[in-house]
Amino acid sequence: MMCDSKKDLINPLKSLINLSSRRRPGSRRLKFPDDSLCPLFGRSLRGVNWPALLFGRPRNDDGRVHRMAPKLMFWVLPLFIFSLLTGCSLLPERQPLAITYFSLPVTADAPGKQPGHPLGVLLLASPEAARAVATQQMAYRNRPEEIGYYLHSRWVDEPARMIASNLQLQLESLGGFDAVIPQGTPVAANWRLELELLDFIQDFSRSPAQFEVRMRVRLIDVLKGDIVASRVVRETQPIEQSNAESGVAAAVVADQRLVRDISAFIMSALAPVAP
Repeated sequence: MMCDSKKDLINPLKSLINLSSRRRPGSRRLKFPDDSLCPLFGRSLRGVNWPALLFGRPRNDDGRVHRMAPKLMFWVLPLFIFSLLTGCSLLPERQPLAITYFSLPVTADAPGKQPGHPLGVLLLASPEAARAVATQQMAYRNRPEEIGYYLHSRWVDEPARMIASNLQLQLESLGGFDAVIPQGTPVAANWRLELELLDFIQDFSRSPAQFEVRMRVRLIDVLKGDIVASRVVRETQPIEQSNAESGVAAAVVADQRLVRDISAFIMSALAPVAP
């Protein structure tokens, strides 16, 4: 059977709260406005102990267990649960974050003056990075002891790998080596270049703000196993505004200078010891 009111069917708990009946003598008595709540329950609800009906063992004024208890709980609980589930499903869905990806443009200088003797083959080892910058997340610093990451901005690759790629192109363009090969190439090499990125961060703890990149460079003689040269190369570039885009623009300039500095350092270190 259908209720007289859709409101009674959709949310019977609200109607039940507004209705009441007499309790046993001596208890608080509330008036009941109508003989029946709805034909859905099949009989009059006069004389129902509503608190007991909802939260305990329901009885009438004469002490007998009310026959409405099974029907009431059969309808109220499913409808109550359904209203909760429907309400949750109507909540707005969480939208995915809009992330912008940035890269370091690949640049290389024109071939310079060729050395008087060949430098052999240079193996570029897989670059390593400090934990804070071994990620595609874009790091910044507001205080010297803290590091944060932008929520909507990322690098297309880990900074150490992007710098190594640019460095390989720069060294190849100089023309001093027979070849510059990456890690894993099945070719015998004369020299091994190891890179470790220490910092690649937008530093707003300083005034003016600046982008800082530091990389440890180690050149090794593969045949002898000796370290030919080792150095920490550092570059900085002022940041015009406190946002990710300005930080990226500063990072591009700092990366280009860093690659040139490392290339010049390698060529200078190999000049007196080349085969």
